[in-house]
This record gives sequence, C-alpha cells and structure tokens, in this order.
Amino acid sequence: MNIYLEKNVLIAPMDYPGQKNIRRAIVHHMTNRERSDVPPQILNIIPFIGPLHVSLNSRETVFLINYDFFEKMYHSIFGSRKILAKKPKPYRINLLLDLAFKGWLLVKESIQNLFHNCKDPEARTFIDLLNNIIPLVLDFYPIIFRSGHWEAYEEAMLRMWSIFFDIDVKITTNYHWHFLVMFFIGKILNIQLLRHLKLLFILLMITIWRIFTVPYEIRQIVLILLSRLFIRQR
Repeated sequence: MNIYLEKNVLIAPMDYPGQKNIRRAIVHHMTNRERSDVPPQILNIIPFIGPLHVSLNSRETVFLINYDFFEKMYHSIFGSRKILAKKPKPYRINLLLDLAFKGWLLVKESIQNLFHNCKDPEARTFIDLLNNIIPLVLDFYPIIFRSGHWEAYEEAMLRMWSIFFDIDVKITTNYHWHFLVMFFIGKILNIQLLRHLKLLFILLMITIWRIFTVPYEIRQIVLILLSRLFIRQR
C-alpha cells in the first residue's frame, strides 16, 4: 500500500468516524512534517463519503427530524401500546419510510388536488416530505446509484445537499459539499466547464459567503432558491 500511495491517489469511501480519523492524521502530518510519526503517504488518501453512507445517513436524518410524524404513524399501525425508540434500528426506519411513501401513493392525487393552491407552510412541508424527500432517500442508493446513471446521481447529490442545507444538518451538508466541490474540480480539469456553469456559480457563491459575514437567514434562503432553480432547469 505504501508503494502504491507514493505515486497514486487513493479515494477512500467511508462514513463520518472514518473520515474524521483520516483527516486528523493528515492535519497532524501537515502540522508537524518531519517530526510527525504519520507517513507522508497519508496525504494521498482522500476520504470521501460513499453513496451507501449518504443513503443511510439521509434516511436516519429524515426520520429523526420528523420523529413526531413517524411515531403517530407507528402507533396507528402497530397499536398505541407499542413504543417507538428515539433512534430505531435501520431496518425499522426503512420500514416506516417505505410505509409512509406507499401510503402517500394511495392518496397522492386527491391530496394534491385539495391543496393545489394552498400556501400554508405546514401543509407544503408535509407534502414535500412525502412527495419529494422520502422517495429521494429511499431511491438514492438502490435505484439512482446502482443504475449507473451518473447525471441522475449528480442531481440527486445536489438535491440531498439542498435538503440538508435547508434543515441545517452540518455534518451531512459538509460532506455533500465536499463531494460537489471535488466533482466540479474534476469537471474543470476535463474542460467541461460550460455544461455545469450554473452549479459552479452556486458553489462559488457559497465559498464567498462562508468567508464574509453574510446574515445566515439571507444566505440560507438565497442558496436554497439557487440550487432548486438549477435542478428545475436541467
């Protein structure tokens, strides 16, 4: 491995704890240089959030943020005496997300017709959860990623980022951000800049706004609108 890393870069898909340790080792080496006991090959390891981790983390995050809704749904299906843990096992989270989406499909048309012109934020948030967010987190790995369709995967990562940026999930948002930055650096090196100019503009704005003191509320609203505008126009 050391011989390989002397001349090559290793992309290492891993979850948050794994990335945290690798990044600490990189910082330790860069800070201490020759005095560091970490070999210089560590600089050629690029920790990268993989699609499976994105899928698992996003499902758990959506469940935890909407726990009250899923708890009521769980009691209505399995009985009021059943207790839903605050942080259930992944299989139970997957089951509840799937049940919510399948139930939504049964009433989707009538609900959308009823609330077509509704501007109530609670109603629109609830519809967005059932119609957009839950299907995205359910389909991200088994369908979008495994289909091998890169453009769909790219768009799904952007949608994931805009959702978690909206609800301010810092760890998940930062790793989606790292993916997008690395991806578009690769696009620039391959001279495919014009096709992705809109999203590059968004990423540059985020970088600038992270450096300067822009009010958080304004930054959040504008960036969400820009990212979703890009998705609609693709």
